Parts: sequence; structure tokens; C-alpha cells
Amino acid sequence: MTSILILGIVQAIFLSLLILNKKDKGKPDDVLVTLLVYRAAHLVFFLANFNDYFNPGTNLLIVGSGFPLLSGPMLYWYVLSLIRRGKPDFVSYLTHSTPYIIYCAVFLYYGNLTGEPLVKVFVGFMHYICCDLPWPIRYYTSFFALSGGGYPTACIVLLAIHNRRIKNEFSYEEKINLLWLRNLILLAIFTFLITFFTIYFTLDSYINMQPKYAFYVTSCMITIYVFFMGYFGLRQANIFTDKTQFEPVKRYQRSGLDNKESSKIIDRLSALMKNEKPFLNPKLNLNDLAIRLEISKNHLSQAINENLEKNFFDYVNEYRVEEIKIKLQNPANKHLTLLGIALDSGFSSKSSFNHIFKKVTGKTPSEYKKSM
Repeated sequence: MTSILILGIVQAIFLSLLILNKKDKGKPDDVLVTLLVYRAAHLVFFLANFNDYFNPGTNLLIVGSGFPLLSGPMLYWYVLSLIRRGKPDFVSYLTHSTPYIIYCAVFLYYGNLTGEPLVKVFVGFMHYICCDLPWPIRYYTSFFALSGGGYPTACIVLLAIHNRRIKNEFSYEEKINLLWLRNLILLAIFTFLITFFTIYFTLDSYINMQPKYAFYVTSCMITIYVFFMGYFGLRQANIFTDKTQFEPVKRYQRSGLDNKESSKIIDRLSALMKNEKPFLNPKLNLNDLAIRLEISKNHLSQAINENLEKNFFDYVNEYRVEEIKIKLQNPANKHLTLLGIALDSGFSSKSSFNHIFKKVTGKTPSEYKKSM
């Protein structure tokens, strides 16, 4: 177990250094480094605890045991830094960290006030066997449960909203849909459940202060979590730049765009798509077209959504599918593979090409080619 914990600590520090030296480092990377350093500290606490480096009266026992209360807020902070514009709000993070601060303050104050060993106070808290414990201690398990399950759930909701919003801004999903982060959050929820049940079923060994087998599995899960979070976070490019920020989501309130003007925008947009084929750019986004049409991107989005009853993502990719159909009928393209034609038509990956082509035509690319 010691070797696994050391591995987790080393890789957290190593990945943090790589991210700090990342060429196109952005604000989310700074938050990720903070998250990885926190995880390294959490594993250091486990390492010290498993090897009995703490004596029963040390304050570090309480400080470290409350680390799970920081996990959810830190993950939430990282998700927000990726999907929202502007500098990550550190003050807001401190607000979400209030339960941890209260936890440490109450335990340390009560332990020092009574003169009881902190281990006894902590065990009394776990089993409620000390009836004279103050209520913030007796009911603090609720905060652990709410934090461990609530924040990851909130992150899943945020990512679902993010994936709906990007389809009104971008014509592609690769590297911006954050599916890797969603899967890691599900792993975090799984880790929380493992921690809860292992503690519940091994309380006797915990009370006797024997080696805490209840946290061995959790330590392994955190080590795995650190690796994948650092690895994929290192590869994650900045989703937004100054030119590709989301405008406030108000469903076009006060836009001032009437139906006549909206129709004119669609006519100009259609002419641009047919004559200049900007959809051949695999990284095309709403802002690019708005600049070329010399209109606000909010008006352009409104015109597409309301006049054509589709989002920007579907609108652009339908043109790409039609371009593929045209190229398949051209004998000069017989030497090209389906994927080659797709890439020449603006798609950026095989998976998105196959999915979108079938969604638009009702057939897979191979089936469509055979039907010709």
C-alpha cells in the first residue's frame, strides 16, 4: 500500500509540473494544478496515517481527516473554469470550502477545550457514543455525505448543460464536450460510495485504531483518479478564447431582431455557405460566421434557431453531409476513402462523421455508398 501511495503522490507532483510548463496553459490549468496538489496532500495524509506517523493528540489528524470536504468544491471549481469565461473565482471556492473550515475549527476547539485526545473525540463523532459531543460534531456526517455526493452530481448537470450550449456555438465536439471529465466524475462518485460503505462495514477496526483497511481501496481509487485527471487535463485544450465566449443565455431577450431581418440573415448565410463553403473548416464556430456576415453572433444564433428550428452544430454539419454526397458522385474521387472524403468535407474525426452522417441520412456512410 505504501508503494501505491508514493506512486500517487509522485505522479500528482509530476503531472502538476508538466501542466505548469504547458505551452498554451490557460486558467483551467491553474485550477487543475491546485486540484492535483490537494490530491497529493490527501495521499500524504493517508501515507502518514497508515504508517502511524501521527500520535493520538496531533492536530494534523483532524486537519487531514476533513480533506474529503475539499474534494467536491475543488472538482466543481475546475468544471466551472472549463465551461465558463472569465477568471476562476477563488473567493467563491473559499465559500464552498466553509464546511471544511468549520469542521477543523469545531474539532480542534472541542478537543483542546476538553483536553481529550483528538482520536477519542473523532471516534465519538463517528459512533455518536459520546452523548456530550456538541451538535456540530454529532451531525457532521451529513456534510460529508452532501459534499461527497452533491458536488459531483452538480458537476454532471453542469456538463450536460455545457454540451447543449456548445452546439449553438461550435460545429464540432471533439475536445470540447469534456466526456473524459464526465467519466472521471462518475469515478469520483464511485469512489465516494466505496469510501462510505467500507467505513460503514469496518468501523470496529477503525475504532480500535488498527490498520485502516477501510481506506486502502479509497487510496487506490484516488491514485487512479490522479493519473487520469492529470493526463487528460494536460491534453485538454482551452475551449474558449476571447473570440469564442458564450454570450449570456437569455433566449434572445431584448435582441431587437424581427422576423423580416431574421429572414434576411438566413438568406445571406445560405449564400455564404453555398458560395464560399466555410463549413470545410473543421474548427468553424458561430463567431467566425458572424464576423464574415458582419452581424452579432447572438442575432445569427437566433436566426438559425428560430427560422430553421435547429442549432448551429446541426446546421453546419448538414452542409458537410451534402458535400460528401456530391463528392461521392464525382468519379474523380473514386480513389479516396470515405474517411478521406469526410475529412475533406469538414469533419474532424471518423466517429463524428459516422454518427452525424447516419443521423442526417438514416444510413451509415458504407450503406449510403452501396445504395448509389
